[in-house]
Amino acid sequence: MKARMSRKFFCLLLTVVMVCTLLPIIALAAEPSGSIENAGITHAGGYLKNAVSVELKDVTFAESVAVKLYSGDTLLTTATLQGVNPGSYGFLTCCIATETADEYWALTPWTPKDDVVPDKAVLFVDGHEQDTKTFTLDTDEWAALPGTAFPYSGSIERAGMTHDNGVLKNAVSVDLKNVNFESSVRVQLYSDETLLTTATLNTDKLGAGSYPYLTCCIATETADEYWSLTPWTPKDDVVPNKVVLFVDDNEMDTMEFTLDAAEWKALPGTVLPSSNVTNGTTSNNDKLDNVPQTGDTSNFVLWIALLFVSGGAAIGATVVSGKKKYNR
Repeated sequence: MKARMSRKFFCLLLTVVMVCTLLPIIALAAEPSGSIENAGITHAGGYLKNAVSVELKDVTFAESVAVKLYSGDTLLTTATLQGVNPGSYGFLTCCIATETADEYWALTPWTPKDDVVPDKAVLFVDGHEQDTKTFTLDTDEWAALPGTAFPYSGSIERAGMTHDNGVLKNAVSVDLKNVNFESSVRVQLYSDETLLTTATLNTDKLGAGSYPYLTCCIATETADEYWSLTPWTPKDDVVPNKVVLFVDDNEMDTMEFTLDAAEWKALPGTVLPSSNVTNGTTSNNDKLDNVPQTGDTSNFVLWIALLFVSGGAAIGATVVSGKKKYNR
């Protein structure tokens, strides 16, 4: 009797042990699941960050949880859960920070821009897409959120020569389009791989903002008041053929172009290859040929002759003056 009861007890105990052992395995083997409850902007304070926060519900995972953030069809960043053990969770908050990433949610590199407003989140659990949520953020609140950046942009429309007509200058003029900047706009002028000069927009004349069109004037003579130039020598035989645009120190566009070599050579301000020009001041060795050089004695005799003639005239004038006094 005792042996029979002991056997039953042992079987029951074995069953309990097996159930306790298998439960976590069954939980881990459960199908991945989860949904998106809501999404919105949060502001730094307490345990919150400046972020797009996505509330997740009934998440069960064995390997991974990821949330992809979109603006329209453009993927902005992917947040991946880290430091949390696999299992089932009634609620999880995905923090997609605009500044320093949250310790539990690693982000792929991204630049939160003022004018690119997130509007969609997609949840993936163990690599399987589980849910999609579209939402609307206040554009002004998003632009003001710390960590969002000014939307620098710009492109090169065309480049060519212009001639002085009272409004334009003798220059390489570069037409820029849709330029948005916060700190700087620069255009580098090249001849093949040789950097000739860099034009920088004078922000005291034209402040930060958005401009549908801008013309960068790279003058061959006196620099334009809106575009300061690094020192350069526009030479007849070095023809510009490439420009590169930088906005807020970010390279935005490159354009190659072809100028007429004869027209470039004839452009006022361009000089012979032997010349040296800095900010419109020309020093040409060819122009020094008519200047007497140190050590040149060809005119020495003439100078001596002039000296004697002038001396003789002075003596004659003195004698005449003396005679007049004597006659008186």
